[in-house]
Amino acid sequence: MSLTKLAQCCRLVRLKVKGFKSLYDVIVEFPTRLTVLVGSNGSGKTALIESLLLLRDTLDYLKGRVVNPFLRWWSYRNVVWMHDETKPIEIGIGISCDMCKVEDVQMLLKNSLGVEVSSYETRYMQGVIDYNVVVSGTGGSFRIEKERVCIHGFGCIEMVNGRAKLQIDKNIL
Repeated sequence: MSLTKLAQCCRLVRLKVKGFKSLYDVIVEFPTRLTVLVGSNGSGKTALIESLLLLRDTLDYLKGRVVNPFLRWWSYRNVVWMHDETKPIEIGIGISCDMCKVEDVQMLLKNSLGVEVSSYETRYMQGVIDYNVVVSGTGGSFRIEKERVCIHGFGCIEMVNGRAKLQIDKNIL
């Protein structure tokens, strides 16, 4: 099954953006599949969409498909809040896959986020999958400072400076 078909059973339920362009600290909830962004010029509509492009390019970077996710904007300075290169950018999404088959959720986690889960674990999954990444780019480089995947009802895995931290939900023990 392709990711296009997977989009029929999964949906974006939340977008969190911190320190990207004009977005200091924004959380947008998506209650339905149809969302309309409305606002005056310069209010951040395009920045919300571009944050998703940065997230996609970051995931492609992890797969070796992109050299530097900031190249679209010429430099990190052009995308970080107030052009302050000492600050990180944080982007997080929540995806609900309640209407998907077990195999489809496994494919989403493996192909998009690089996380493998067994059929048993996926069969009992309820709720939302959260993915959060913190990036920086001082001096023209690109670095992932922190990456976190949480599966509600199971736990989280977090990578910080090359070290993994696993947090298991007490309900599955």
